[in-house]
Amino acid sequence: MDLTAILAALSAVHSPAAPAQHTTTPAQPLIACRTCKLPQPASQFVHQRFPNKTVLNCFGCRSLITPNPTPVSRRQVARAAPRAAPVPTRLPTALQRLPVVAPAPPQQQRPPPVVPQPTPVATHHTAAEPLVAAPAATHPPAVQPFPAVQAQVQPTPAFGTVGALAPVVTHADLAELRQTLQDDLTDTLRDLLAAHFANAAAPAQPNVPAAHLAPASVPAAAPLPTPTFQPVVPAAPIPPGESLANLTGFPWVTPDLADKVYNDTLPAQELHRLANPAWLPADPEESTGFTVNGIVFGKPATSLSSSRQFAKALPNFASFWRVWIVYMQLRASASSDRGLGIALGTFLHHIYEVEQVFPWSRVVDYILTVCIKRFGRSSSADWLNTDSNAHFASFQGVQGRVAPSSSTPGSKRPAPKDDDPRRKQVCFSWNNGKCSGTEKRPCIRLHVCSKCNAPHQSKTCQSTADSGSGIKKQA
Repeated sequence: MDLTAILAALSAVHSPAAPAQHTTTPAQPLIACRTCKLPQPASQFVHQRFPNKTVLNCFGCRSLITPNPTPVSRRQVARAAPRAAPVPTRLPTALQRLPVVAPAPPQQQRPPPVVPQPTPVATHHTAAEPLVAAPAATHPPAVQPFPAVQAQVQPTPAFGTVGALAPVVTHADLAELRQTLQDDLTDTLRDLLAAHFANAAAPAQPNVPAAHLAPASVPAAAPLPTPTFQPVVPAAPIPPGESLANLTGFPWVTPDLADKVYNDTLPAQELHRLANPAWLPADPEESTGFTVNGIVFGKPATSLSSSRQFAKALPNFASFWRVWIVYMQLRASASSDRGLGIALGTFLHHIYEVEQVFPWSRVVDYILTVCIKRFGRSSSADWLNTDSNAHFASFQGVQGRVAPSSSTPGSKRPAPKDDDPRRKQVCFSWNNGKCSGTEKRPCIRLHVCSKCNAPHQSKTCQSTADSGSGIKKQA
C-alpha cells in the first residue's frame, strides 16, 4: 500500500512538468538572410508592423537599407546615352570678364554637331581656363537652334511632289470647268439683258423722288403712314399720267391711259392701247360705226369685237411682250407690292412657254381670259400661279406642236442660234457622265466622243487618240 501511494504521488508530481520540458527544448530554425547571407533565427525575420508576417531580410540589414528597397531586377536597366550639358541661364563671372571678340570667327568656324561637355563652375579660377581655351564651346549652344530650324525648312519645297500631282488634273477636267463657267456667264448675261431690254431702247431713267411719282395713285395703292409727307406732294400742275409717262420713256402713252394703269383700272381689252403706233400693223382698223345722212353713229363695242381687236393688235408674241413690258413697268412703279414686277415677268415667261406648243390664236384668247380675271383684283401671288381653268378652256382639244423626238442624240437639242459658239464645242461633261442638260433645257454642245468624235462617251472609247485636239479647237 505504501509503495502504491508513493508511485501515485510521484506520477502526479512529474506529469505536468513533462510537456513543458518537451516544448522548450527544441531550438529555433535558422534562416539565411537575403542581403547578408548569414543564418539568423526566425525571430529576426518578423515584420515590424505585422507580427504574423515574415520578411526575407534580417532586422540588422533592414536597419541599413531603405524601408522599401527596389528589387535588383528592376534596378538593372540599360545605360542611357550621355545627356547634353544644360545651358546655364547665367554665364560664369569669369566669362563675363573676358574681352569681347568679333563675332565673325565663331560664325565662320562652326563646330561639328558634338554634344558639349559640362563646364565646371566650382570657382572663378578653375572656370576661366577652359572657357578661354575653347570659347567656341560655350557660344554655339545659344546659336545652334537657328540653323537647325533652317535645315528642317529648306527640304520642304520638293519638286517631286508637284510633278506627282500634275497628272491628276487632265485636259478634260480643265475643259469641263471652262465650259461650266461659260454656261454660268451666258445665263447671267441673258437674265440681265431680259431684265433691261426695255431700257436699252430708251434713255436711262433718272432718279425721281417718291413724292413726284403718281401722287393721284398713292392714296389708293398705299396710303402714306404719316401726314408730314403730304404737303411735299405738288398740287399736280400737270397731269400725273403725262409726267410719269415721259419719265419712264413711253411718251406715246396718254395721261388718262397711264392713270388707269397706275390705279389698276385698265380693262384687259384695252391692253393693246399701250403699244407704240409704230409697232401696230398697217392694215386699216375695222369700222365700229355707221353713217346716216352724213351723220356718223358709233356702234357699241361688244366682247367679241374687243377680242378680235385685241388679237389683231397683237398678231404674234413679239408684239405682246413689248406691250406687256410697258404695262409691267408702269404698273410696278405705282404699286406698293414689291414682288409685282417679278410676278408679271413670270407670267410673261409662262406665255412664252405656252406659245412654243400651241397656236398663237389660242394663246391670245388665253391671255385675254387671264387678264380679265386678274386686272384690278389680283396681287403678285396670283400672277405667280397658273390659272388651270383658263388654260383648260383655251387649249382643250387643241393639238399642240410635236416636240422633237428623243430617239437620236441630235434630236434632244433644239436648233441653237448660229452666233452661239458653244454649238461647235464638245461637251466634256457628257463624256464624263455629268451633263446637266434636260428635256426642258437641253445641252447645246455636241454629245460626241472627245477623242474620235463618235457618238459615244470617251470613257468607253477604244481609240488611243488624245483629246487635246478638241481643246485646241475651242481655244
